[in-house]
Amino acid sequence: MIWAVAKNEIRINMMSLKFNLLALLCLLIFIVGSYSMVVQFNSKMRDYANNKKSHLQELELQDSFDQLAIYGMKIDRPPEPMSIFASGMESVKSRIYKVNIMEITPMGGSDHERNPFVGLNGSLDILFLIKFVLSLVVILGAYDIIAKEQENSLIKLNFSFNLSRYEYILGKYLGNFMTLGAAFTISFIISTLIFIIELQASFMTEEWLRILLIYLISLTFISVFILCCLLVSSIFSSSNIALLSGMLIWMFFTIVIPYSVPYLIELFKSPPSISEMQIRLFNINKQCNENAINRIKEYYNETHERPSKEWVANLREELLIESYSDKKNIKIDYDNKLQSFLTLAKNIARISPTSAYQSCVQILSNTDINSENRFMNRLDLFQSEFMNYVNKKMSTGAPLSQLDKINLSKTTTFNQNYKNPLSVSLDMCLWDICLLIFYNMLFLVASVFIFNIKSF
Repeated sequence: MIWAVAKNEIRINMMSLKFNLLALLCLLIFIVGSYSMVVQFNSKMRDYANNKKSHLQELELQDSFDQLAIYGMKIDRPPEPMSIFASGMESVKSRIYKVNIMEITPMGGSDHERNPFVGLNGSLDILFLIKFVLSLVVILGAYDIIAKEQENSLIKLNFSFNLSRYEYILGKYLGNFMTLGAAFTISFIISTLIFIIELQASFMTEEWLRILLIYLISLTFISVFILCCLLVSSIFSSSNIALLSGMLIWMFFTIVIPYSVPYLIELFKSPPSISEMQIRLFNINKQCNENAINRIKEYYNETHERPSKEWVANLREELLIESYSDKKNIKIDYDNKLQSFLTLAKNIARISPTSAYQSCVQILSNTDINSENRFMNRLDLFQSEFMNYVNKKMSTGAPLSQLDKINLSKTTTFNQNYKNPLSVSLDMCLWDICLLIFYNMLFLVASVFIFNIKSF
Protein backbone atom coordinates (compact mmCIF):
# COMPACT_ATOMS: atom_id res chain seq x y z
CA MET A 1 0.00 0.00 0.00
CA ILE A 2 2.91 2.35 0.61
CA TRP A 3 4.02 2.05 -2.99
CA ALA A 4 0.44 2.55 -4.21
CA VAL A 5 0.20 5.85 -2.31
CA ALA A 6 3.66 6.85 -3.59
CA LYS A 7 2.74 6.12 -7.21
CA ASN A 8 -0.44 8.14 -6.87
CA GLU A 9 1.52 11.05 -5.41
CA ILE A 10 4.05 10.86 -8.25
CA ARG A 11 1.21 10.91 -10.79
CA ILE A 12 -0.42 13.90 -9.11
CA ASN A 13 2.85 15.83 -9.01
CA MET A 14 3.72 15.06 -12.63
CA MET A 15 0.29 16.33 -13.75
CA SER A 16 0.42 19.37 -11.46
CA LEU A 17 1.09 22.75 -13.08
CA LYS A 18 2.61 24.00 -9.83
CA PHE A 19 5.16 21.17 -9.65
CA ASN A 20 6.16 21.46 -13.31
CA LEU A 21 6.61 25.23 -13.07
CA LEU A 22 8.72 24.87 -9.92
CA ALA A 23 10.84 22.11 -11.51
CA LEU A 24 11.36 24.21 -14.64
CA LEU A 25 12.23 27.28 -12.55
CA CYS A 26 14.74 25.23 -10.55
CA LEU A 27 16.34 23.91 -13.75
CA LEU A 28 16.63 27.38 -15.29
CA ILE A 29 18.18 28.84 -12.14
CA PHE A 30 20.72 26.01 -11.98
CA ILE A 31 21.65 26.47 -15.66
CA VAL A 32 22.05 30.25 -15.43
CA GLY A 33 23.85 29.95 -12.09
CA SER A 34 26.22 27.29 -13.44
CA TYR A 35 27.25 29.43 -16.40
CA SER A 36 27.82 32.36 -14.04
CA MET A 37 30.03 30.16 -11.84
CA VAL A 38 32.01 29.02 -14.89
CA VAL A 39 32.61 32.61 -15.99
CA GLN A 40 33.76 33.57 -12.50
CA PHE A 41 36.06 30.56 -12.10
CA ASN A 42 37.63 30.90 -15.56
CA SER A 43 38.30 34.55 -14.80
CA LYS A 44 40.10 33.51 -11.61
CA MET A 45 42.17 30.99 -13.57
CA ARG A 46 43.25 33.69 -16.04
CA ASP A 47 44.15 36.04 -13.19
CA TYR A 48 46.12 33.25 -11.51
CA ALA A 49 48.12 32.52 -14.69
CA ASN A 50 48.82 36.23 -15.30
CA ASN A 51 49.79 36.91 -11.69
CA LYS A 52 52.05 33.89 -11.56
CA LYS A 53 53.82 35.00 -14.73
CA SER A 54 54.30 38.58 -13.49
CA HIS A 55 55.56 37.41 -10.09
CA LEU A 56 58.14 35.16 -11.74
CA GLN A 57 59.26 38.17 -13.75
CA GLU A 58 59.62 40.14 -10.51
CA LEU A 59 61.82 37.35 -9.18
CA GLU A 60 64.02 37.67 -12.26
CA LEU A 61 64.68 41.32 -11.38
CA GLN A 62 66.15 40.46 -7.96
CA ASP A 63 69.90 41.10 -7.98
CA SER A 64 71.10 39.68 -4.66
CA PHE A 65 70.09 37.51 -1.74
CA ASP A 66 70.08 40.61 0.49
CA GLN A 67 67.47 42.18 -1.76
CA LEU A 68 65.53 38.93 -1.97
CA ALA A 69 65.52 38.58 1.83
CA ILE A 70 63.86 42.00 2.20
CA TYR A 71 61.49 42.07 -0.77
CA GLY A 72 60.74 38.36 -0.65
CA MET A 73 58.70 36.35 -3.11
CA LYS A 74 55.03 36.36 -4.04
CA ILE A 75 53.08 33.12 -3.76
CA ASP A 76 49.95 32.64 -5.87
CA ARG A 77 47.27 30.35 -4.55
CA PRO A 78 45.65 28.36 -7.37
CA PRO A 79 41.84 28.43 -7.58
CA GLU A 80 40.12 25.38 -6.13
CA PRO A 81 37.94 23.67 -8.82
CA MET A 82 35.63 22.28 -6.13
CA SER A 83 34.86 25.85 -5.00
CA ILE A 84 32.09 26.00 -7.62
CA PHE A 85 30.18 23.65 -5.32
CA ALA A 86 30.96 25.62 -2.13
CA SER A 87 33.10 28.74 -2.28
CA GLY A 88 33.53 28.97 1.51
CA MET A 89 36.83 30.57 2.53
CA GLU A 90 37.91 30.60 -1.11
CA SER A 91 35.92 33.76 -1.80
CA VAL A 92 37.10 35.88 1.14
CA LYS A 93 40.78 35.05 1.64
CA SER A 94 43.75 36.55 -0.17
CA ARG A 95 45.00 34.74 -3.27
CA ILE A 96 48.46 36.36 -3.26
CA TYR A 97 50.96 36.27 -0.37
CA LYS A 98 54.35 37.94 -0.10
CA VAL A 99 56.87 35.89 1.84
CA ASN A 100 60.18 37.27 3.10
CA ILE A 101 62.48 36.27 5.93
CA MET A 102 60.47 38.36 8.41
CA GLU A 103 56.80 37.69 7.74
CA ILE A 104 53.99 36.53 5.47
CA THR A 105 51.88 39.37 4.09
CA PRO A 106 48.52 38.87 2.31
CA MET A 107 48.47 40.94 -0.89
CA GLY A 108 44.77 40.63 -1.75
CA GLY A 109 43.15 39.19 -4.83
CA SER A 110 40.10 37.64 -3.12
CA ASP A 111 36.80 37.32 -4.97
CA HIS A 112 35.44 40.28 -3.04
CA GLU A 113 38.36 42.45 -4.18
CA ARG A 114 38.30 41.21 -7.76
CA ASN A 115 34.57 41.84 -8.07
CA PRO A 116 32.96 44.16 -5.46
CA PHE A 117 29.51 42.83 -6.38
CA VAL A 118 30.52 39.49 -4.88
CA GLY A 119 31.00 41.26 -1.55
CA LEU A 120 27.66 43.01 -1.89
CA ASN A 121 25.59 40.04 -3.06
CA GLY A 122 27.55 37.04 -1.78
CA SER A 123 29.27 34.27 -3.72
CA LEU A 124 27.29 32.13 -6.11
CA ASP A 125 27.86 28.37 -5.90
CA ILE A 126 25.94 25.10 -5.95
CA LEU A 127 25.63 25.25 -2.15
CA PHE A 128 23.85 28.61 -2.41
CA LEU A 129 21.44 27.28 -5.05
CA ILE A 130 20.57 24.21 -2.99
CA LYS A 131 20.28 25.70 0.47
CA PHE A 132 18.26 28.74 -0.65
CA VAL A 133 16.61 28.09 -4.02
CA LEU A 134 16.04 24.33 -3.93
CA SER A 135 14.92 24.24 -0.30
CA LEU A 136 12.41 27.00 -1.07
CA VAL A 137 11.19 25.07 -4.13
CA VAL A 138 10.65 22.05 -1.88
CA ILE A 139 8.62 24.12 0.60
CA LEU A 140 6.47 25.61 -2.16
CA GLY A 141 6.00 22.23 -3.81
CA ALA A 142 5.22 20.10 -0.77
CA TYR A 143 3.67 22.37 1.88
CA ASP A 144 0.16 20.97 1.24
CA ILE A 145 1.01 17.26 0.96
CA ILE A 146 -1.77 16.34 3.37
CA ALA A 147 -3.50 19.67 4.02
CA LYS A 148 -5.03 19.81 0.53
CA GLU A 149 -6.71 16.44 1.05
CA GLN A 150 -7.96 17.50 4.46
CA GLU A 151 -9.51 20.60 2.92
CA ASN A 152 -11.20 18.57 0.17
CA SER A 153 -12.23 15.78 2.58
CA LEU A 154 -10.46 13.28 0.32
CA ILE A 155 -8.41 11.95 3.19
CA LYS A 156 -11.42 10.09 4.62
CA LEU A 157 -11.87 8.38 1.27
CA ASN A 158 -8.26 7.17 1.36
CA PHE A 159 -8.84 5.50 4.70
CA SER A 160 -11.96 3.77 3.49
CA PHE A 161 -9.55 1.31 1.88
CA ASN A 162 -7.37 -1.01 3.92
CA LEU A 163 -4.71 1.70 4.43
CA SER A 164 -3.00 2.46 7.75
CA ARG A 165 -1.97 5.96 8.67
CA TYR A 166 1.76 5.27 8.77
CA GLU A 167 1.53 3.69 5.28
CA TYR A 168 -0.22 6.82 4.08
CA ILE A 169 2.49 9.07 5.57
CA LEU A 170 5.35 6.99 4.17
CA GLY A 171 3.70 6.82 0.74
CA LYS A 172 3.22 10.58 0.65
CA TYR A 173 6.86 11.11 1.67
CA LEU A 174 8.28 8.67 -0.89
CA GLY A 175 6.17 10.08 -3.73
CA ASN A 176 7.26 13.66 -3.09
CA PHE A 177 10.86 12.69 -2.40
CA MET A 178 11.08 10.83 -5.71
CA THR A 179 9.55 13.64 -7.78
CA LEU A 180 11.39 16.53 -6.11
CA GLY A 181 14.57 14.44 -5.95
CA ALA A 182 14.27 13.74 -9.68
CA ALA A 183 13.89 17.47 -10.42
CA PHE A 184 17.02 18.17 -8.38
CA THR A 185 18.95 15.28 -9.96
CA ILE A 186 18.28 16.57 -13.48
CA SER A 187 19.37 20.10 -12.49
CA PHE A 188 22.49 18.79 -10.73
CA ILE A 189 23.53 16.59 -13.68
CA ILE A 190 23.07 19.41 -16.21
CA SER A 191 25.10 21.78 -14.01
CA THR A 192 27.86 19.18 -13.73
CA LEU A 193 27.88 18.72 -17.52
CA ILE A 194 28.24 22.49 -17.94
CA PHE A 195 31.24 22.41 -15.59
CA ILE A 196 32.82 19.53 -17.53
CA ILE A 197 32.44 21.30 -20.88
CA GLU A 198 33.13 24.93 -19.98
CA LEU A 199 35.36 24.91 -16.90
CA GLN A 200 39.08 25.60 -17.40
CA ALA A 201 39.93 22.82 -14.96
CA SER A 202 39.43 19.09 -14.73
CA PHE A 203 38.20 16.90 -11.89
CA MET A 204 40.30 13.99 -10.69
CA THR A 205 38.89 10.64 -9.56
CA GLU A 206 38.79 11.68 -5.90
CA GLU A 207 37.02 14.92 -6.79
CA TRP A 208 34.35 12.97 -8.68
CA LEU A 209 33.79 10.91 -5.54
CA ARG A 210 33.46 14.17 -3.58
CA ILE A 211 30.87 15.41 -6.09
CA LEU A 212 28.93 12.16 -5.74
CA LEU A 213 28.95 12.53 -1.95
CA ILE A 214 27.77 16.14 -2.24
CA TYR A 215 24.89 14.93 -4.41
CA LEU A 216 23.86 12.21 -1.95
CA ILE A 217 24.11 14.54 1.06
CA SER A 218 22.06 17.11 -0.86
CA LEU A 219 19.31 14.53 -1.32
CA THR A 220 19.36 13.96 2.45
CA PHE A 221 19.07 17.72 2.97
CA ILE A 222 16.11 17.92 0.56
CA SER A 223 14.46 15.07 2.45
CA VAL A 224 14.59 17.12 5.67
CA PHE A 225 12.49 19.90 4.15
CA ILE A 226 10.03 17.45 2.59
CA LEU A 227 9.50 15.92 6.02
CA CYS A 228 9.11 19.42 7.51
CA CYS A 229 6.31 20.01 5.03
CA LEU A 230 4.83 16.64 5.91
CA LEU A 231 4.85 17.60 9.60
CA VAL A 232 3.21 21.03 9.21
CA SER A 233 0.72 19.61 6.74
CA SER A 234 -0.20 16.94 9.31
CA ILE A 235 -0.69 19.54 12.02
CA PHE A 236 -2.70 22.14 10.06
CA SER A 237 -5.76 21.37 7.98
CA SER A 238 -5.52 24.65 6.07
CA SER A 239 -3.14 24.85 3.11
CA ASN A 240 -2.59 28.57 3.71
CA ILE A 241 -1.54 28.04 7.31
CA ALA A 242 0.66 25.10 6.26
CA LEU A 243 2.36 27.32 3.66
CA LEU A 244 2.94 30.07 6.20
CA SER A 245 4.34 27.58 8.72
CA GLY A 246 6.58 26.02 6.08
CA MET A 247 7.95 29.43 5.09
CA LEU A 248 8.64 30.30 8.72
CA ILE A 249 10.53 27.02 9.21
CA TRP A 250 12.49 27.68 6.00
CA MET A 251 13.46 31.18 7.17
CA PHE A 252 14.38 29.90 10.64
CA PHE A 253 16.55 27.02 9.34
CA THR A 254 18.07 28.78 6.33
CA ILE A 255 18.51 32.40 7.37
CA VAL A 256 17.90 33.11 11.05
CA ILE A 257 20.06 30.43 12.72
CA PRO A 258 23.03 30.25 10.31
CA TYR A 259 23.45 34.02 10.11
CA SER A 260 22.53 35.13 13.63
CA VAL A 261 24.34 32.55 15.79
CA PRO A 262 27.90 33.95 15.26
CA TYR A 263 26.74 37.43 16.27
CA LEU A 264 24.80 36.20 19.29
CA ILE A 265 27.82 34.24 20.52
CA GLU A 266 29.88 37.45 20.48
CA LEU A 267 27.69 38.67 23.34
CA PHE A 268 29.18 35.94 25.55
CA LYS A 269 32.50 35.10 23.92
CA SER A 270 34.43 37.55 21.76
CA PRO A 271 36.50 36.27 18.83
CA PRO A 272 40.27 36.97 18.99
CA SER A 273 41.37 40.38 17.76
CA ILE A 274 43.46 40.29 14.60
CA SER A 275 44.64 43.87 15.22
CA GLU A 276 46.00 42.81 18.61
CA MET A 277 47.89 39.96 16.95
CA GLN A 278 49.33 42.32 14.31
CA ILE A 279 50.50 44.72 17.02
CA ARG A 280 52.27 41.88 18.83
CA LEU A 281 53.93 40.77 15.59
CA PHE A 282 55.01 44.34 14.86
CA ASN A 283 56.53 44.66 18.31
CA ILE A 284 58.53 41.45 17.77
CA ASN A 285 59.91 42.81 14.47
CA LYS A 286 60.73 46.08 16.18
CA GLN A 287 62.48 44.30 19.04
CA CYS A 288 64.41 42.17 16.55
CA ASN A 289 65.71 45.27 14.76
CA GLU A 290 66.66 46.92 18.05
CA ASN A 291 68.55 43.80 19.15
CA ALA A 292 70.41 43.71 15.86
CA ILE A 293 71.48 47.35 16.21
CA ASN A 294 72.57 46.83 19.82
CA ARG A 295 74.58 43.73 18.95
CA ILE A 296 76.34 45.56 16.10
CA LYS A 297 77.14 48.48 18.42
CA GLU A 298 78.57 46.10 21.01
CA TYR A 299 80.71 44.41 18.39
CA TYR A 300 82.05 47.76 17.19
CA ASN A 301 82.76 49.00 20.73
CA GLU A 302 84.72 45.82 21.49
CA THR A 303 86.70 45.50 18.24
CA HIS A 304 86.55 49.04 16.79
CA GLU A 305 85.94 47.38 13.45
CA ARG A 306 82.97 46.96 11.16
CA PRO A 307 81.49 43.44 11.39
CA SER A 308 82.10 41.13 8.47
CA LYS A 309 79.35 39.99 6.15
CA GLU A 310 79.59 36.50 7.58
CA TRP A 311 79.16 37.80 11.15
CA VAL A 312 76.16 39.93 10.10
CA ALA A 313 74.62 36.95 8.28
CA ASN A 314 75.03 34.74 11.35
CA LEU A 315 73.50 37.44 13.56
CA ARG A 316 70.58 37.84 11.17
CA GLU A 317 69.96 34.10 11.14
CA GLU A 318 70.12 33.89 14.95
CA LEU A 319 67.69 36.77 15.49
CA LEU A 320 65.33 35.59 12.78
CA ILE A 321 65.13 32.12 14.27
CA GLU A 322 64.27 33.63 17.67
CA SER A 323 61.67 36.01 16.23
CA TYR A 324 60.22 33.32 13.96
CA SER A 325 59.58 31.10 16.97
CA ASP A 326 57.92 33.94 18.90
CA LYS A 327 55.75 34.97 15.94
CA LYS A 328 54.74 31.40 15.30
CA ASN A 329 53.60 31.04 18.93
CA ILE A 330 51.51 34.21 18.60
CA LYS A 331 49.88 32.92 15.42
CA ILE A 332 49.21 29.54 17.01
CA ASP A 333 47.61 31.25 20.00
CA TYR A 334 45.43 33.37 17.68
CA ASP A 335 44.46 30.34 15.57
CA ASN A 336 43.54 28.31 18.65
CA LYS A 337 41.30 31.06 20.00
CA LEU A 338 39.68 31.58 16.61
CA GLN A 339 39.16 27.84 16.20
CA SER A 340 37.57 27.66 19.64
CA PHE A 341 35.16 30.49 18.76
CA LEU A 342 34.29 28.98 15.37
CA THR A 343 33.78 25.52 16.84
CA LEU A 344 31.35 26.91 19.42
CA ALA A 345 29.44 28.85 16.75
CA LYS A 346 29.37 25.84 14.45
CA ASN A 347 28.11 23.49 17.16
CA ILE A 348 25.28 25.82 18.18
CA ALA A 349 24.33 26.53 14.56
CA ARG A 350 23.93 22.79 14.02
CA ILE A 351 20.42 23.03 15.48
CA SER A 352 19.67 24.03 11.88
CA PRO A 353 19.99 21.25 9.28
CA THR A 354 21.10 23.93 6.81
CA SER A 355 24.21 24.64 8.90
CA ALA A 356 25.05 20.94 9.12
CA TYR A 357 24.58 20.57 5.37
CA GLN A 358 26.69 23.64 4.62
CA SER A 359 29.50 22.32 6.80
CA CYS A 360 29.48 18.97 4.95
CA VAL A 361 29.62 20.51 1.49
CA GLN A 362 32.39 22.97 2.40
CA ILE A 363 34.52 20.20 3.89
CA LEU A 364 34.07 18.01 0.81
CA SER A 365 34.84 21.03 -1.42
CA ASN A 366 38.11 21.81 0.45
CA THR A 367 36.90 25.34 1.20
CA ASP A 368 36.17 25.11 4.94
CA ILE A 369 38.16 26.93 7.64
CA ASN A 370 40.32 23.86 8.25
CA SER A 371 41.37 23.82 4.59
CA GLU A 372 42.41 27.46 4.93
CA ASN A 373 44.42 26.64 8.06
CA ARG A 374 46.19 23.79 6.28
CA PHE A 375 47.16 26.11 3.43
CA MET A 376 48.50 28.71 5.87
CA ASN A 377 50.50 26.01 7.67
CA ARG A 378 51.98 25.02 4.32
CA LEU A 379 52.81 28.68 3.72
CA ASP A 380 54.52 28.88 7.12
CA LEU A 381 56.59 25.84 6.19
CA PHE A 382 57.58 27.49 2.93
CA GLN A 383 58.65 30.63 4.77
CA SER A 384 60.88 28.54 7.03
CA GLU A 385 62.42 26.82 3.99
CA PHE A 386 62.83 30.17 2.22
CA MET A 387 64.48 31.75 5.27
CA ASN A 388 66.94 28.87 5.71
CA TYR A 389 67.80 28.86 1.99
CA VAL A 390 68.40 32.61 1.82
CA ASN A 391 70.42 32.74 5.07
CA LYS A 392 72.59 29.84 3.96
CA LYS A 393 73.35 31.54 0.66
CA MET A 394 74.04 34.91 2.30
CA SER A 395 76.44 33.35 4.82
CA THR A 396 78.54 31.95 1.96
CA GLY A 397 78.49 35.24 0.07
CA ALA A 398 77.20 33.48 -3.05
CA PRO A 399 75.50 35.66 -5.68
CA LEU A 400 71.87 35.20 -6.67
CA SER A 401 72.30 33.01 -9.75
CA GLN A 402 69.82 32.04 -12.43
CA LEU A 403 69.81 28.52 -11.00
CA ASP A 404 68.80 29.87 -7.59
CA LYS A 405 65.91 31.76 -9.20
CA ILE A 406 64.77 28.61 -10.98
CA ASN A 407 64.93 26.60 -7.75
CA LEU A 408 62.98 29.24 -5.87
CA SER A 409 60.36 29.62 -8.61
CA LYS A 410 59.66 25.88 -8.48
CA THR A 411 58.88 26.07 -4.77
CA THR A 412 56.26 28.78 -5.29
CA THR A 413 53.97 26.31 -7.07
CA PHE A 414 52.42 24.46 -4.16
CA ASN A 415 51.25 20.97 -4.89
CA GLN A 416 48.01 19.70 -3.38
CA ASN A 417 49.57 18.07 -0.33
CA TYR A 418 47.94 20.60 2.00
CA LYS A 419 44.52 19.17 1.13
CA ASN A 420 42.95 16.38 3.14
CA PRO A 421 42.40 13.03 1.44
CA LEU A 422 38.78 12.02 0.91
CA SER A 423 38.79 9.59 3.85
CA VAL A 424 39.81 12.36 6.25
CA SER A 425 37.24 14.80 4.80
CA LEU A 426 34.52 12.19 5.12
CA ASP A 427 35.51 11.54 8.72
CA MET A 428 35.35 15.29 9.44
CA CYS A 429 31.80 15.64 8.10
CA LEU A 430 30.51 12.35 9.51
CA TRP A 431 28.95 14.09 12.51
CA ASP A 432 27.03 16.50 10.26
CA ILE A 433 25.84 13.63 8.07
CA CYS A 434 24.55 11.85 11.18
CA LEU A 435 22.75 15.05 12.20
CA LEU A 436 20.99 15.27 8.83
CA ILE A 437 19.88 11.65 9.16
CA PHE A 438 18.71 12.39 12.71
CA TYR A 439 16.63 15.37 11.52
CA ASN A 440 15.04 13.14 8.88
CA MET A 441 14.13 10.53 11.48
CA LEU A 442 12.91 13.18 13.94
CA PHE A 443 10.53 14.86 11.49
CA LEU A 444 9.31 11.52 10.14
CA VAL A 445 8.52 10.15 13.60
CA ALA A 446 6.88 13.45 14.60
CA SER A 447 4.75 13.41 11.43
CA VAL A 448 3.60 9.83 12.02
CA PHE A 449 2.84 10.56 15.68
CA ILE A 450 0.87 13.76 14.99
CA PHE A 451 -1.04 12.16 12.13
CA ASN A 452 -1.95 9.10 14.23
CA ILE A 453 -3.45 11.10 17.09
CA LYS A 454 -5.32 13.48 14.81
CA SER A 455 -9.00 12.85 14.12
CA PHE A 456 -10.62 13.42 10.74
